[in-house]
Amino acid sequence: MRIQNVLWLLLTGLILLSCQDNEGEDELEISVPVSVSEVKAGAIREFITTSATVEAIKYTDLMSEIEGKYRLAVNPRSGRPFAPGDAVESGQVIVYLDNPEHENNIRIESRQLELDISQREFEKQQSLYEKGGVTLRELKNAESAFIDANYNYKNARLQLDKLTIRAPFRGVITDLPYHTPGVKVPVGQLMAQVMDYGQLHAEVKFPAKDLTRIKTGQEVLATHYLLADDTLSGEIVQVSPAIDPVSRSFKAA
Repeated sequence: MRIQNVLWLLLTGLILLSCQDNEGEDELEISVPVSVSEVKAGAIREFITTSATVEAIKYTDLMSEIEGKYRLAVNPRSGRPFAPGDAVESGQVIVYLDNPEHENNIRIESRQLELDISQREFEKQQSLYEKGGVTLRELKNAESAFIDANYNYKNARLQLDKLTIRAPFRGVITDLPYHTPGVKVPVGQLMAQVMDYGQLHAEVKFPAKDLTRIKTGQEVLATHYLLADDTLSGEIVQVSPAIDPVSRSFKAA
């Protein structure tokens, strides 16, 4: 309406000017360019702004399960000991806990040898049983010995693996508490924290009045306070219908 009024005033002014000029001249042609466009219905993009803490979906605290002398592993990419911010692959060793006494008690080589011998004996008894050379009881005894040897070897391997702190998945080291090299670390100490930033998650609170406007599948844009140009995109995957009676808000993720 305001644009029409302005256009009407302009047209009126031009017409009045034309009338005045006609008193001194015989004719004056006036051209008023007018642009006309059809009004169409369309979606208007609307934003609801709030704040939340974004966290990695996959993260873990790696704790010492056995005591040992601390030795930080070397990052093969940099050639230097691992540090916070370094990327790690699944299964990569971050910290060693040296404990020769524990290794000797495990007797991993002996367990491996017992497994190999019992496996060959079981296979031999199977072949003889098919030919009628041994009884079923003898075959079962050989099988039982093989199963026990296999369990013993796997258990020894699990105990040995406790001397190495490995990344359980591909990610980034976000925390690496300092320990003096060569000092014995007790059980239950935090060795490292690893996160996978491939997927992020945030639990957001919205005012109760927006409950009907927030739906799963809607696009989400996340911007860090200090990095305004670094915007991440995502979508809403969960909306809780429960309203907090104190804050009058609901949660979405």
